[in-house]
Amino acid sequence: LVERPFPMRITYTIEAVAGGSRVAIRAAGDPGRFFALVGPLMSRMVYRNIALDLENLERVVGHAEDATTGR
Repeated sequence: LVERPFPMRITYTIEAVAGGSRVAIRAAGDPGRFFALVGPLMSRMVYRNIALDLENLERVVGHAEDATTGR
């Protein structure tokens, strides 16, 4: 659950697939009246933050794989 800039729930589902992983993301929240007025801007901000989360996840998973495989 994310509280700022408004309460929203972001769910990441990760499943193993041949050759890697599949990540599905669902973001749901109620921006209220103020944020509803700036919806397009908020969509870009949420998208950017999720993209950064995925980059961080990829880096962490890559380090974990390197540690287990010795590469």
